[in-house]
Amino acid sequence: KFNKRSKYLFLIILILLGALLVRLWGIGFGLPQIQIIDESGNVYFAFYTAANGLRPLRYFYGPLIPYILVLEYGVYFVLGKLAGFFSTPTNFFISYLSNPTPFLIIGRVTMAIAGVISVWLMWRIGTKFFSKRVGLISAFFLAFTFLHVRESHYIKEDVLAGLFVLATFYECLVILKNRSLKHYVLSGIFFALALAAKYPAGLILPVVLIAHFIAVRRKLGLKELLIFAISSALTFFITNPYFAIEFKESLIKTIVESGINRIVYPEYLQGKPVWLWFASVHIPQGIGIPLFIASAVGFLLIIVKAKTKKEYVLIPIMPFLFFTTIDLWSKYHFARYSVMILPFFALSAAILLDKTGERIKDKQKRTLFLLFASLFLIAQSFLRVLKFDRIITSPDTRAISAKWVESNIPQGAKILVESTIKPEYPSQLGTPLVLAEKGIDRRIEDSRKVGYPATYLTSLKIANQGKIGFDIISTPRIDLKDNIITGEQSFLESAKYYQDIKAEYLILSSWAIEPGIKKDFKETILDYYKPIAQFRSKPELRSDPLWVDIDYENLDKINIFDRSLVFGPVINIYQLKSSSK
Repeated sequence: KFNKRSKYLFLIILILLGALLVRLWGIGFGLPQIQIIDESGNVYFAFYTAANGLRPLRYFYGPLIPYILVLEYGVYFVLGKLAGFFSTPTNFFISYLSNPTPFLIIGRVTMAIAGVISVWLMWRIGTKFFSKRVGLISAFFLAFTFLHVRESHYIKEDVLAGLFVLATFYECLVILKNRSLKHYVLSGIFFALALAAKYPAGLILPVVLIAHFIAVRRKLGLKELLIFAISSALTFFITNPYFAIEFKESLIKTIVESGINRIVYPEYLQGKPVWLWFASVHIPQGIGIPLFIASAVGFLLIIVKAKTKKEYVLIPIMPFLFFTTIDLWSKYHFARYSVMILPFFALSAAILLDKTGERIKDKQKRTLFLLFASLFLIAQSFLRVLKFDRIITSPDTRAISAKWVESNIPQGAKILVESTIKPEYPSQLGTPLVLAEKGIDRRIEDSRKVGYPATYLTSLKIANQGKIGFDIISTPRIDLKDNIITGEQSFLESAKYYQDIKAEYLILSSWAIEPGIKKDFKETILDYYKPIAQFRSKPELRSDPLWVDIDYENLDKINIFDRSLVFGPVINIYQLKSSSK
């Protein structure tokens, strides 16, 4: 018995170490450039929250991640102050603007650990409520599921929300067997933490209620429900204190900001409902087609066998609710939204394999079947994990082009950088350049005219001292005139506009958001500007695999042993013809 137990323990430790390795590999991608807007947003939200009495800056998601970052950065600040690195909170913020690397690493490692804990919890669920084989196989699947690994690299909400959804699900399974009030308290705590991470995680609530009514049978069990409600409410208000302090205002802001996610962009949806994007693209590709098929068959098996094992009833509920409600709360088909339901796919596939293996009477043959079947089902996803981790650790066209610009274009030159929100925020999908001191002074003046204190800009001015800077013109896309003061935008007919405002250089990115840009406009670029440099990636990915859409076709072509790999968009640099020497 000891040897058998040791074998299972060894295997889960091996799986957890593998899960940690693939999530930490490439954790420093892009740095010191921040290549994902959600990451820079969450870090900035943390600084804002710390400076404003824990008041959230945004209400679209729960504030749990900014609060976690506040705690972690607080420890980092105290240790840094004791070591003489930081003297004041302002100095601490300036250090972030000067070099965000340690701040990003802290947050990313936290999310990677949350991903590994999810794998461990998957093992606990499978082992405790189904079988040891289900526990190991489901943990193995989740450990190397591409979409889960990818999102575990980022300071974003989805993996953390998924962890607490899984923890709530665990408590629901416990409640089926043990109606102890302790588990109602724990389920309430985990449910509220899932909400605090990301509000759509509230889809797990019906699972809690169904588990409760199955457990109490024909009774209402009002005492247990009340305990769950109280623990949920207390945890929610502790992790969302401004909902307790300013309930009406917080609720209104949450509803208004959530409405942004329901704005329809027909060219983005391409005529498909959001749920179909997940059912036909994001989940099959994100977990691998073989594993997706096995999961689908597993769900059917679970539904058929639900009468024989009450735990089966709970497994399909969360995925079902996700597919049937997502068009109501989002008009974006971001693949990461499905992270919170990926464990249920891993579990259903593991149950299918286990039930199939039970038909094989010979233990050795059964073990070999489960081993090779598991490897086959996860192979596509695992290879994508390796290719993804390999490519994001390769040289990046954005960093390469930035060094070229600093060496070959005069300091202070007026440059349009595509895919830049504002001049003071370095481009994330394009070449990240530093805004020159004169440009910062101009932006400080603009901000103060409209009543903003320009705290960020004044700190940025200090952080950028000694760096090579340029007079940056910002725009999301080359054919869009963007007024950074009023927020007004208008489309351009010709690149002559940039000649008129004396933009000496244009830096364009193939990953910029360009739906509907007319060919005629692109042709006018060469009427006024000449190409002087190009930086190509290898392979060329159609879109940024770090963010929204994943170019699986070209991702699959990556050779992890190829030393000539280059990550990033294609960067094209143009010079105004009249200023050419």
